[in-house]
Order: sequence, then structure tokens, then C-alpha cells
Amino acid sequence: MMAANSRSLLITDRFGRRLAQVAQRLKLELDGRWSLDPGDFDGSYDLWRRVAVNMITAAQRHNLHLASGYLAAFSASETGRRTPPPTFDADEYVGMSRDGKPLTEALDRPLIDAKRAMSDGKDVATASSTARATALRSAQMDAYHAARGPVAGHLQVSGQAKGWRRVVVGETCGACLAAADGRIMPPSAGLKIHPGCDCVAEPVLSGVEERFYRPDGKQIFESQPLAVQDESLGSTTASLVREGEIDLADLFSEVTTEGGNTFIKQRPISELIGAE
Repeated sequence: MMAANSRSLLITDRFGRRLAQVAQRLKLELDGRWSLDPGDFDGSYDLWRRVAVNMITAAQRHNLHLASGYLAAFSASETGRRTPPPTFDADEYVGMSRDGKPLTEALDRPLIDAKRAMSDGKDVATASSTARATALRSAQMDAYHAARGPVAGHLQVSGQAKGWRRVVVGETCGACLAAADGRIMPPSAGLKIHPGCDCVAEPVLSGVEERFYRPDGKQIFESQPLAVQDESLGSTTASLVREGEIDLADLFSEVTTEGGNTFIKQRPISELIGAE
């Protein structure tokens, strides 16, 4: 993975870190406000949802601004020519889920999951925990979409980019490291993610000479301390990759949820060698 200017790589890294910080802060704030009353499950969730919609909307507005600034800064760094930051239709991303639904409607799902858990015999605490996990995942992905969506759209319509490459941010998983293989993906190809994913798509611009190298996922893994490798992949998986028993690329897989969303995931060792 390469760029015409070393500064461009730093611009992408900073963009990815800032988005990750927004997502983590949003998760912590929403988690801190989570409290479902067993005696009024629907009512207490509705109160939380109102707060959540406001917080997610604010995060989306911030991320939309970050995306516009990132694209302008990256283009200027790569081409040496300053261009105005692209503008986006806020109504398409702010207050909307990644599936194109209003946030209020999109946040129905956690409550549905909780009620399903209780109908399956789970206690209220377990049902609340199920709803909480779903809600926090959705909130982070919807906030991220207000940056990823505009970047993806811009790459398709600007005519400036011949594609993009995946850039991993911070400590990550085997699926993301495997997907960050240096390939140039076409502008029309969407960035495949998973809940909690911090990866970003870095533009590859036409007409520039790429001279500065960014390590791919395999090289990133090989450069990490053993403890970080174990944390990212799981100790058994990381050990097998280090020993050459499996290849990092083998860890990439995809799964489609009940709702029709397709996410990437780290393939379990049991699917590769028959034992975890």
C-alpha cells in the first residue's frame, strides 16, 4: 500500500483515530445512561432512545465534517493542489441509520431483541444486556456511517480516485488484518466491516506517483508484540499464524445476519483445522 506523499498516510491515520475516538466516546456515554426499568421496560427504553438519537446525531454531524476535511486534506497532500472540501447532503447521513432509516426507527431493534429474549425464557437482566449490546453496536456503526458513507460516495462521483485501500486503525481483528492486503478496490466496492470495526477506506488517486509505503495487514501483524498479536487474534489463533500452520488470509470470512446485513468476521480455528 503506497501514497505519493508520506504526509497523506499520516492524514489518513489521524482521520481513523479521530473517528475511533468519536465512536468510543459515544459508546461510553450511551452505556453510562443505560438503565431499563423492569417495571416499565418500554417506557424506560424510550427515554434512553431519545437521548441516544440526540447523541448519535451529534456524532454523525461531527463525523460528516471530519470526512469533508479529510478528503480535502488528503487530496491536497497527494496532488499538491488545494481544492475546496466536498459538501454533502446532511439529511442523507445525519439523523439516519446506515440502512437509510430514521434513527428512532432503527433503534427499535434493541427493544425487539430484548422482548424476544424474554419470550425465550430469559430474565429481565439478561434481556436488558442483550438490548444494550445491540443498541451500542448500532449506535457506533450509524455514527461511523456518517463518515464512511460520504467518503464512499465521493470516491464514486468525483472521478479523482481509481479506488481505495483498507487501512486498519489501532488494535484490530484477524478479519480486518486479512482484508488489509494492499489491494486497490474499485470506487464502487463498499468497505466491508463488522460491529466495532474502526477501519477506513484510504483513496488511491489517479495520476499520482505512489512512492511511500504503508504496511499491509500481514506486515502489521508480524511487527506487533506477541501480547498484541494474542489480544487481536486470540492466543491459539495467533500462535498458529506465527508458526505458519495457517495463513492470516485464511481468517477472513463473512456472515449475514437475520436483518440481511453482511459483516466480516474472523473465521474460527475450528473451521480451519478442526480444533480451537
